[in-house]
Amino acid sequence: MMTNSEIKDYWISKGQKVTIFSPGILQPLLLQEHTKKFLSIVGLPPEAALYLSFSTNKQGSWNSIARIIDIDTALDSSFKNLIQIGSDGSGNAIVINTENNDIIELLDHDNGFKLIFINSSIKSFSFSLLAYSRFISSILANSYFDTHFTDEQFNTLKNRLILADKDFDKSEFWHSELDMLLGNREAYKHESGN
Repeated sequence: MMTNSEIKDYWISKGQKVTIFSPGILQPLLLQEHTKKFLSIVGLPPEAALYLSFSTNKQGSWNSIARIIDIDTALDSSFKNLIQIGSDGSGNAIVINTENNDIIELLDHDNGFKLIFINSSIKSFSFSLLAYSRFISSILANSYFDTHFTDEQFNTLKNRLILADKDFDKSEFWHSELDMLLGNREAYKHESGN
């Protein structure tokens, strides 16, 4: 596994300006100490593969880390334990669930605000994002399309995701992404006759 400095250096080497969160912003959010430490030392890149963005949304209506009920006032107090750190390309919030050991989840607004497990911690989430970023970099080095990958490249990604999080098997998010990769590759092969 990578050190905190190596994680930060990786994003910087990819041209990403990592957002570090000050302890003053993190303190009132009731995050666990390991989560606060990671966010205040390593931080998050502004965006990552899978059309994820952090620290700001596309509309610019929030630009930090905050309780989701302070960002989306239509949500009731049952969501008070969710700290929004980013969003996906569909506008679903990526949150830290302070009521459930600071796990990382996706709040799916198209599915009745269902919480979808992503990773067991912010550090596991960061390792998973790095694994996916490396996968995309490896296939785009040899092809313009992200559907041109070998079984070996795919298995390397899957193994890195498994190593990144002891609870990988619970991650509907990552399993869905892996299934989509394989489905897209098969669809491309079918369309191109390969």
